Amino acid sequence: LMHELGAEVDPEVISILLFAYAKDGKVDSAKEMLEEKIRSGHANLIDYNTVADAYAKRGRSQDVAIVERMLQQAEEAGECLDKTSYTVLMKAFARSSQLTEAAECLESMQVAQLMPDIVMHNTLLNAYCKERKVTEA
Repeated sequence: LMHELGAEVDPEVISILLFAYAKDGKVDSAKEMLEEKIRSGHANLIDYNTVADAYAKRGRSQDVAIVERMLQQAEEAGECLDKTSYTVLMKAFARSSQLTEAAECLESMQVAQLMPDIVMHNTLLNAYCKERKVTEA
């Protein structure tokens, strides 16, 4: 609406809206805010991770591809994926019952010279337990 009126929108306002939409599970609106930040040249890794996490939390298998694309887009924009990025990707795989791919996120992290933390291990363990594969965990 602000753009339609010819007004400049403060990137911080867009960030606030992005976080609020993501937290409230309004992923399409959060993605729109991310796209606006990308267009204006103000998107950062936190923005990408936040929106990707909102998709990952939905636990739908089709959202895994969206999360992967979003993180790839962040890399293409010059961002270096961090622990949060890999945790978000792992969560997307885990919540859609793709346990092998979720476990591979740990390996990818180590290749990127990042050390997995307790959050990542818990995410993976919880996914295996949810699928009743405790011995594999």
